[in-house]
Amino acid sequence: MKLLLKNGRLFDGIRLADDRSAVLVEDGVIRTIGKDLPEDGAEVMDLEGRILCPGFIDLHAHFRDPGYEWRG
Repeated sequence: MKLLLKNGRLFDGIRLADDRSAVLVEDGVIRTIGKDLPEDGAEVMDLEGRILCPGFIDLHAHFRDPGYEWRG
């Protein structure tokens, strides 16, 4: 399966791009990041007005106090 995410402002972990970018995902793996990527049969999601953050995976976590695992 191919998914093309286009027109998003790309945040690479350091800076937020002012221009629009596109990311092509194939079989769950980021294959290409660029400006005007061809659709070539991919499902297309227009991210106009949104920020695209490739690599952010499961950022929500609760860290516990070491040694107090019994508290759950």
